[in-house]
Amino acid sequence: MVPGDHFFPGLAQDWPHTRQCMRMNYVPDPALIERGVQILAEEVERAYCEAALRE
Repeated sequence: MVPGDHFFPGLAQDWPHTRQCMRMNYVPDPALIERGVQILAEEVERAYCEAALRE
């Protein structure tokens, strides 16, 4: 996973999407792609849980 802001060089104005997106590099092995998506889902779930605890 790579932060998406590296893929928006030269924008004339700030665009929030550049900080909200991520890029996933595809690898030949489908199992590695599946594992990467699983890890991402776990991290998103953890972030939501931590945010809920702070409320």
